[in-house]
Amino acid sequence: MNLARWSEEDLQALRAFYDAGQAFTFADIEAGSSELLQDVQDWLVTSPPPKRFPVVLPACPVSVREPCWYAIAFSSSQAEQLRRELIAFVGMAGTDFTGHRVASDPTDRVLQAAANWAGGEFVFRFSVHLPASRSGVRTALDRLRQIWRMRPDLGASSFRTSDALLREFTAALAAQDASGSERWLQAIRQSGRLSVENLRFLEIERLGSLGYWDQLALHPQLSLLLTIRRPRRINAWLIEAFWRSEFVRFLDSNQPSAALAHMRDNFLKKYEPLFRTRAGLNGPNVVLSFLLVAAVSDPPRHEQIPQLLAALSPGTPERAFAERIAATVTAPAGTTEVTLADVEQLIDREDYDTAWPHLIRLTPSVEVVQICFICATELNTPEAARTALGIFGSLSAADQARILRQRRYLNQRDDLVNASAAANLVGSWEQWLDKLQSDPAWSQAAEIARAGATDWSWDDFQHDPARIIRLAARLQEVAPSNTLTVRFVLPSIAAFFLRADEPTPAFMPLWESVLFMLAVDRQFGGADWALTQALTAAILETGPTAASYADMVEGLRTIWDTRGEPARLDWALDHLDVLATSPVLDAAARESFFHSVRGTFVHSARRIAPAQRELFRLLCADLGHQDDFAALPAPPRVAGGAADEGGMPSLRDKIVAIYTLTASAAARAKVLIEQQFPGVDVRLNHEHVGSPRLATLAREADYFLVVAKSAKHAATDFLKANRPGRSELIYPSGRGSSSIVSALLETVRAGQ
Repeated sequence: MNLARWSEEDLQALRAFYDAGQAFTFADIEAGSSELLQDVQDWLVTSPPPKRFPVVLPACPVSVREPCWYAIAFSSSQAEQLRRELIAFVGMAGTDFTGHRVASDPTDRVLQAAANWAGGEFVFRFSVHLPASRSGVRTALDRLRQIWRMRPDLGASSFRTSDALLREFTAALAAQDASGSERWLQAIRQSGRLSVENLRFLEIERLGSLGYWDQLALHPQLSLLLTIRRPRRINAWLIEAFWRSEFVRFLDSNQPSAALAHMRDNFLKKYEPLFRTRAGLNGPNVVLSFLLVAAVSDPPRHEQIPQLLAALSPGTPERAFAERIAATVTAPAGTTEVTLADVEQLIDREDYDTAWPHLIRLTPSVEVVQICFICATELNTPEAARTALGIFGSLSAADQARILRQRRYLNQRDDLVNASAAANLVGSWEQWLDKLQSDPAWSQAAEIARAGATDWSWDDFQHDPARIIRLAARLQEVAPSNTLTVRFVLPSIAAFFLRADEPTPAFMPLWESVLFMLAVDRQFGGADWALTQALTAAILETGPTAASYADMVEGLRTIWDTRGEPARLDWALDHLDVLATSPVLDAAARESFFHSVRGTFVHSARRIAPAQRELFRLLCADLGHQDDFAALPAPPRVAGGAADEGGMPSLRDKIVAIYTLTASAAARAKVLIEQQFPGVDVRLNHEHVGSPRLATLAREADYFLVVAKSAKHAATDFLKANRPGRSELIYPSGRGSSSIVSALLETVRAGQ
């Protein structure tokens, strides 16, 4: 019910209806006694709940037989807040309000409708003792509604813990959902629970995960980020961004000398703090960056070069380029014994990677341990922490006390102890599950899993399918007794096994397990919609078995049956779109999902946009369900309703480009966009690599939609390079026609 668009006469009629003790019986609604009551029925039965604020309705249910009020919340936490506000504004004097929610009552059809609409038993009901008091109660409730309208909208952050907000943020990144991850990051900012530094780290994580390398290299807070301690993954994202923006051209053109000159003359002077230590980072571009630094340093960091070469796979372009760089460095004439003074010089030059192996071979002393603490803190690895603590433990008690009398070393010792303890707890997903099962109250579980999603070894799983199967089974075993913690961590697990540019078939059991757990999750919502799309896309791309296909589609049907609503119809249509173009491995499962989606068109026709209905018509034709579409009820014509798409700017003579490898989805999107915007020129491209035709399209298009797994897709950099001065690329949240059209409509509405 949108009170803002009700006339004053309507509101007066509503109040009179209530005062007369006749308000809102279902018999009156079904009889259609007034347009006002029909509006209430449509709102209560078909509209998605507002959820931002509670709702208070007058009613006269048959079971109660007297005028009363229903106060409806949309979550348990919101219901508790509503209870306190009703006590404050209405109170218990003059009403029978007790502060308790109404228990289920099969005879009260209003209550049943309200509970179904709210998604749970979040309903309060109270009556006024004396008819003369009704005006005062109504005035109090009007004041409460006014307070709700004035309250700032903090979105999803209002009733979410920090772990819950980070879960949604991680899920959006795992799904490569750029707009969703930005919304959740804003919600985290508004919560006020994270420090400024940690918020900046999340910004870097978002830009790096989405492949926004130019934005990352030009980050306005970059100079500040270089002066503070950074997690290893943040350092890796920054180095990766600079490699792609400033050095990749030298690799592509095989110009190692030019890369060395650029590093020596231009880059290293500004960004040297990035290269204090590699700390075990093994990404090819990160390794090449450190190799360039080792080669141009004065003196060169000879000891690091063999280790850096060994970190690059033989036979790759990166390894060949690295060998040419290493060949420019003259090997030292001979080896000399390294003293503590030599190590101190390396530390002064912030060459911690070279200093560390020499340092740990020196005879332990107070001075050696002090430098060990400094160096291990910079290296920031569990192995370095354990080694430094071991050397510290070899000293006498008197020497240990002498070191710890200085607060700097005391704090560093404590940090190393914590780092070593955390490393001893978990270093893989299996160890994480073991720890969680033995300690269900483990407070750091979600935090360590988020860090592990970037720090733990990924290649080991890639070459061990049996390990994946065991891990999927173990996850299903541990989850029932640790539901909330596993829920927080599922996006981190998904991100870990979805982070390859191309899906890895060996990971399918893990994707299936995570999808199943999301489908049965009673709190499914938020970024889970995009995450399930990423999981199903990965499963379909790697070739599921008939059983896997059936389980996947059944999971989608379960989600839609329990959580589906018109506001999420793009999700369902996208999945139908993908299933229409994929091999049908279980026809019954696909049919079941189709009819589940069709039910939304039957029951919520008033809330469905014309473009969505037209797309469903095209999908019905592809799926052989033309008769099912023809049998749908005609959409009602309601002024100002969801079907009214007026006010959209014209795109006449504009060029809209769609890049996708799914030609059928692009063709359907083209039809819908041309219907929505007469005179628009929609052009499609499905090429796997850059070409003159794609470059021309990038330069000419007013709007360019890229339907790829992420902004790191091979074609994306090519498109950006050939689109100077044009609008940003648009990334739909899904791969189907509905997401493509919705992304364009959202961009056009925003005036971009």
